[in-house]
Amino acid sequence: MRTRRQALEALRAPRSRANALEVLDRRAERARLDREIAHFDAVANGTKQLYAWDPEHGSLIEMAGDPSTA
Repeated sequence: MRTRRQALEALRAPRSRANALEVLDRRAERARLDREIAHFDAVANGTKQLYAWDPEHGSLIEMAGDPSTA
């Protein structure tokens, strides 16, 4: 049993590495959310026009220019 436990322990990522990966994941998620917020801010101030948003699939369809001439 002891040998098996030691073998499993050897396979685990060190705690410090696991924590570092968590931090990187959180930073990436934060950056993604910041970009999304910036996009919606641009929609709100009229810089961009939002046509359709599907948050379940992360799909954003954006129109540039005048829709009447498209």
